[in-house]
Amino acid sequence: AAVPAIGTAGSIGKSALIGHGIPALAGGLGYWAGMRTLKSQSMQEAAANNMRYNMARHSLGEGYDDAFRAASDIAVSTGSSRVGTLDLISTLTGLNVGGKLLSQEQASYLANITAKLAHASNRDMGVVGLNMQQILTSWQGIDIKELIKSVPLIGKFLQDERRKAGSNEDIYAFVRSNPQAFFRALEEFNKKYGHLDLHWMQVGGDMPGGWYSFDIVRG
Repeated sequence: AAVPAIGTAGSIGKSALIGHGIPALAGGLGYWAGMRTLKSQSMQEAAANNMRYNMARHSLGEGYDDAFRAASDIAVSTGSSRVGTLDLISTLTGLNVGGKLLSQEQASYLANITAKLAHASNRDMGVVGLNMQQILTSWQGIDIKELIKSVPLIGKFLQDERRKAGSNEDIYAFVRSNPQAFFRALEEFNKKYGHLDLHWMQVGGDMPGGWYSFDIVRG
């Protein structure tokens, strides 16, 4: 009679042991599945960034290395996305503004101010950069309004410029008829906030397949 009891107990014990191990196994599988998803997302992001770097390289040609260094410096000092900053420099370089083509140096200067505007206003740099590009190409009131809406801080400096000029125009008409006032407002902003040094640092490394993935984090 003792044999069945031992067998039963052994079966129960074994079942209990297996049952106890299932949650741990499921948890382990969930962990690895999550890690695989994160790795896949990181790989996709790295691939997308690599494509954007290559597009900037093609667009900027020999000026790419200087633009890359400028974008890296801006990213470190403002916490902006380096690839996003490089995109903006690439987009602004050669842009026709008032009959003159922006140099790469001017594009880098504007990208730097854009990154600081975005940070100071807690706005996405991509949005602020698009507003900036639209203003420089069209000087339409709607674009100026969108920039001020995104970055109210720049509105203060534009109002200061209008006051200095003694203009009674609304701010949008004033900027359209006085483009230089817009650039003076950016310069005044840069004088006040140009000291931003957020102590961000670059981290990262090489990815499989020759990709490289870096991020900017607070130091």
